Amino acid sequence: MEPSSTIAFDITARNVGDASMFDTSRVHITIERPSTNLNFDKTLYEFTVTENLEGQHYIGSVQVSNTSDVIYGLTFDIPGISVDNETGNIYTSSPFDRELTPVLRFNVLARSEHNVEAFAFTTAMVKIEDVNDVTPYLKDPIGPVFTVVDGLRENVVNDSFLRIHVYDGDEGNNGKILFTIIDGNYNDTFDIRHVEQNDNDIIGMISVNASADREERDLFTLIVTVEDMGSVSLTSTITIEIRIIDENDNDPHITTETEIVTLQETVPILTEVAFVKASDPDAGVNGDIIFKLIDDADGHFSIDENTGSIRTAKSIDREAADQHIIIAIAEDKGVPSRQSPTPQIITFDVEDYNDNEPQFVNLPYFVVLPKNATTHSVVIQVHATDEDVDRNADVTYEIIGSGGCSYGLFVIDQSDGTIRNTRRLYNEPTGVCRLSVRATDNGIIPLSKVEQVEVNITEVNNPPEFESNLYWQSIPENHPVGATVKTEPNNPKAHDNLDEGENAVIVYEILSGNNTDLFTIDSNTGIISLAEPLDRETLDVVRFSIVARDVSPVPKSNTAYVIINITDVNDNSPELQLFHEAIVPQNSRPGYIVAELNVRDDDIGENTDCFFAFGRARFGREEKSPLTYFDIDDTKGIITTKDALYDQNLTSSISIEMIVVVSNQQPIVQTHISTSTGPAYTWIDVLFASQYIPSCAKDVYFLSIPEDANIGMKLNVTLKPESNNSRPQPDLIFSITEGNVDNTFGLDIETSDVSIRKELKLDVQQYNLTIEATVDDILPKIGTCFIIIEVEPVTTTASMTTNIAEHLTTDKQISETGLVTIIGTATLSAVLFLVLIIVSTICYGKNVMLRNQLPKHNAPKKAKKEKKAKPHKTPKWVKGRPLPRPEGEAEKEVDEKMGITRETSKRSRYLRYMDGPKHLSSSSWDADYNEVEDYLEPGQSVGLVPDYLIPEIDYDLPKEEIAVEAPQSATHIYI
Repeated sequence: MEPSSTIAFDITARNVGDASMFDTSRVHITIERPSTNLNFDKTLYEFTVTENLEGQHYIGSVQVSNTSDVIYGLTFDIPGISVDNETGNIYTSSPFDRELTPVLRFNVLARSEHNVEAFAFTTAMVKIEDVNDVTPYLKDPIGPVFTVVDGLRENVVNDSFLRIHVYDGDEGNNGKILFTIIDGNYNDTFDIRHVEQNDNDIIGMISVNASADREERDLFTLIVTVEDMGSVSLTSTITIEIRIIDENDNDPHITTETEIVTLQETVPILTEVAFVKASDPDAGVNGDIIFKLIDDADGHFSIDENTGSIRTAKSIDREAADQHIIIAIAEDKGVPSRQSPTPQIITFDVEDYNDNEPQFVNLPYFVVLPKNATTHSVVIQVHATDEDVDRNADVTYEIIGSGGCSYGLFVIDQSDGTIRNTRRLYNEPTGVCRLSVRATDNGIIPLSKVEQVEVNITEVNNPPEFESNLYWQSIPENHPVGATVKTEPNNPKAHDNLDEGENAVIVYEILSGNNTDLFTIDSNTGIISLAEPLDRETLDVVRFSIVARDVSPVPKSNTAYVIINITDVNDNSPELQLFHEAIVPQNSRPGYIVAELNVRDDDIGENTDCFFAFGRARFGREEKSPLTYFDIDDTKGIITTKDALYDQNLTSSISIEMIVVVSNQQPIVQTHISTSTGPAYTWIDVLFASQYIPSCAKDVYFLSIPEDANIGMKLNVTLKPESNNSRPQPDLIFSITEGNVDNTFGLDIETSDVSIRKELKLDVQQYNLTIEATVDDILPKIGTCFIIIEVEPVTTTASMTTNIAEHLTTDKQISETGLVTIIGTATLSAVLFLVLIIVSTICYGKNVMLRNQLPKHNAPKKAKKEKKAKPHKTPKWVKGRPLPRPEGEAEKEVDEKMGITRETSKRSRYLRYMDGPKHLSSSSWDADYNEVEDYLEPGQSVGLVPDYLIPEIDYDLPKEEIAVEAPQSATHIYI
């Protein structure tokens, strides 16, 4: 046996709470080398035993395999564990607690009975099986009742509000915990769930599922059960108290929204007159309420912010205001604060107190009473008001004294204050009678006021009488200011022959209708004068009334009427439009109306008669008399043309500028208002428009050139038309505008020669050139013609013969003249003869093809015999007056009514007849396009143009048609 070895080490135990408290022990371990003669079956034996078993229980056995002469034993004493020395059986002798000792490990020694040095070791491990013997309990917080110190703020949802630590020493299902809230969870506000388990430490989480309302419940006492999941479960109960912390989530509530309070107007200042009450279900400062007035009725009331007591702050006067309205609100002290959504409105109705005496109105009281007044005549009515109300404002009247007249001469109606005479006044002296009248209210303590009434007793007064009820006159508008106006039948005059003294003194004044104070009247004589300048163009008649009255204290009066007619004087010069423009067509005959001058003159009658005359004129750059070419109606201002202006050979337009003078036939009268400056002038620009349209010598040119034609080769084309003595041609400018592919051709502006500029393209067999001819004129004029150039291929004689034969067999037009067949080989003379025939055929074929290249017309189909042609309608022309030229949809509508369709053309406008083209200039057409009728010969009518007369080769030539139904043979017009 090998010597054994020893291991020594120290073990220290310390107090967790106090590190200074500890103890140390030294451990010695001797390792003995076992004998190789004894061997256990296993180096490690594993056994299980249920915890809490009372008495002795067999749990397993260890055995040495190579001998039976063995004694078994423990290397150390293990409480509750014993080993049978002979069999190696292991027993428990006392119960084990798994929660304290979940596993036992110990060594078993086997020794030979005969050889003490022969021994062996093995290890036994006993696992204590769990029994559900531990009831779960609250570990953190400790105790059966737990109060959440911080509480829960209301209106808050929190998924992780409170963690609960529970301990269960069992394992497996015996240590798994189920949390349940069994009571106190009002409205399911809270929920609890298992969130974490660390060995025997289980954590449950309480969450807030629904916000709590403190005003509804301020304390939650949750009863929570903690139950393990053993087959026979163990349960404990936890009480959790959660106090709800208040949020300022409620407005103060006014108890009474409206209130009516009756208030005496004599109430002293600082008297408590009303209360405002409010409540707030919040707690703390959130529920503390203060009161405010947002309308204090102009400072008449105040409020105690803590109690809501309302007091008077000023004296209350019902006469100043019989009602006061205040508005109060309640506000809490929360942060931020909240106000009552509905204020309290308190209406104070102020009861009247008789604190105002009656007050007479319409003072002073003075009346003139003639002696012829009948008994009980209404002399005057006095009236007093009282600012109080109800009975305090009921006023009665009485006469309490008189002076200057007999006692009892006058009486007063005590209810309405009407004073009447009790008898006739003939025996009373003239003069003022003074009455003392008292007005008394009906208050419990009545108040009164005394006022004097003066009655002037006079002799009888009669009104003055005018000699006439109506006066009239007509005066010119230049009547001098300050001059009198002698009216008809005479100057205004009134008489008062029945009275004397001041009753007979008459004064005059204008009563109404005197516009802008134009006239004045002498207050003593009644003579009317002009006060301001007149202007008939502004006002031609003035009507006003005059009054004549005496100068007595109570004057009598009468009224008459005056009419002043204002006549015209020639104080306004005629006015003309400063500029006029006119276009005179070349074909206009003598008497053509160039312009009708409209004159404005604010005068009337013969003062508007005018005289028209020509001033100077310029024809182009030459000054001439306008009378050479024009006539003017000297009274109507109508300008017409003379014979000398007509020129049918005119090829360019002429601009004529002339001045026309207009003046009154009557002399001008200067007035204060007059703005006359003498004769008026107008400048007239007349355009004598040439209707010449430039053109080429031909409308269409047909040419053939070989495909190898040299650059610079001139085409056999003469563009300029020939001149004649009667109508010399102007200088025309020609240009190629379309069809010049790749600028192959050029046109010399000076010579008008067309030549080849570039090599002809092999893939182009035909060029269609559009030539525009223009002339330098005031009005732009453009004419168009066309050059059709056929490019001939160049081939050898043999190939030409073959190609011609092929062409003849495929060309439909050539086949119409006969089919030529070439067979075999002929002699030279036959070949030459054949060539001549072929050349002739080619020329004929070209003409056929060129005709086919021109636009084909759609000849009108013959009408069926059973259908009758509709009768055509001829438009009604208004000769001599231009038709309106409206724009847009209106233009289209007018044209449809006239049977006209028009399009704007950028090119020349053509007037074509069956017997040849004639031209109509765009200027004359725009000026008076209905005058096209002047171009027609007797028997001709306006109609449609057949399509085959329109050059289809010019696809960009818009056409404007005057279109009405007409026979095909009729004259045709294109614009």
